[in-house]
Amino acid sequence: MSTFKDPTPLKIDLVLDETSSMPGVHNGSLRRYSPEEEHHSFVLATARDIREEKNVDAWRQCWLASRATCMKLVSQDEIFWRAGQAREIIGEKFDCLYYTTAA
Repeated sequence: MSTFKDPTPLKIDLVLDETSSMPGVHNGSLRRYSPEEEHHSFVLATARDIREEKNVDAWRQCWLASRATCMKLVSQDEIFWRAGQAREIIGEKFDCLYYTTAA
């Protein structure tokens, strides 16, 4: 199964790692914690269809309709575990990506 076989909007998960309620003050504090493999797949699928000159307008709409979810996490431990959980979920979406135990 490929999530991006057809044009599909992307969901990006972001985290603000500061405790202040004023995110504009903390330049550089907004970070992505969602796994990058899905984003790479999105970019590659877009490039594939543009090269083949199909679904160009649909991909344009997907790029414009992709959404970001922001979350405020205070500690580095919280950010680490949230990113780990997101990486475990990716195996449910893609057949070729899954975790194995280290040898």
